[in-house]
Amino acid sequence: LYLIYINDLLERIGAFASLSLYVDDTKLYKHITKDVDENDLILVLDLDSIKKWYNKWSLKLNIK
Repeated sequence: LYLIYINDLLERIGAFASLSLYVDDTKLYKHITKDVDENDLILVLDLDSIKKWYNKWSLKLNIK
């Protein structure tokens, strides 16, 4: 049931990163390139998008 609930979370991630979903665990992956500024920007944008999604659904984001 939880997977149905979080199904639209995958749509929040840009083309240069990916999510891994397993039960109630979510991991964000990004291939790191030599362009440090680009890496930072992509990760910040994706993390912000994930944070907004969690807030929208009143879920608690537990970072470990």
